[in-house]
Amino acid sequence: MNKKQRQPAREKTVKISVNVHRELKIRAVRDNRNIHLDLTDDIIMLGIEEYDRSRKNLPSM
Repeated sequence: MNKKQRQPAREKTVKISVNVHRELKIRAVRDNRNIHLDLTDDIIMLGIEEYDRSRKNLPSM
């Protein structure tokens, strides 16, 4: 019998567009903080803002 080999645990990653990454960097610089520490919160906030914008049918920035 062949036992399946356990695959190593994957890092939790999120693919984001270049524009989103640029926006995250701008916000980090503007707020004078480290982008890596607050990246998850920023991605969530950008998603919420984008969702709200699409619900209101407002043009993007």
